[in-house]
Amino acid sequence: MSLGNANVRMFVPAGHYASPIVDTEELRGSTFDRRRTEDKVLGVNIDLDAMERLFRQLASLAPVLPLPDSQLPTQRYHQQNTMYGIGDAGILSRMIHYFRPGRIIEDLRIDLPRPRDPRSTRELAAFGKYIVHLGELMGVV
Repeated sequence: MSLGNANVRMFVPAGHYASPIVDTEELRGSTFDRRRTEDKVLGVNIDLDAMERLFRQLASLAPVLPLPDSQLPTQRYHQQNTMYGIGDAGILSRMIHYFRPGRIIEDLRIDLPRPRDPRSTRELAAFGKYIVHLGELMGVV
């Protein structure tokens, strides 16, 4: 798979299950290509060409997340985050800038101790309250 002249440090290789970048050549040569024409899931249109066009548009956007390599006392986000890869963060950031969602529901300060260990943070009662509150805001709880 060619990504052009992209000089991007990748969290995992393209096509890896944790990568936001699919290997379109691998998909076209697999049973996925056959299944996507035979299997019909109502309301879902898998258009690999459109997905690749969108990816190229997102990739052409200027970097929007100047992240330090490791966590700093003054910086919440960093490249060594083990919960959310830098590739995912870059794609999500570009998607937000590209699609420009138009409504901010609430500016919520998360008051949990730092640095945060993902496993122990999930066990905090306050964390559970944030999850419920966010779910209510999004209409999923």
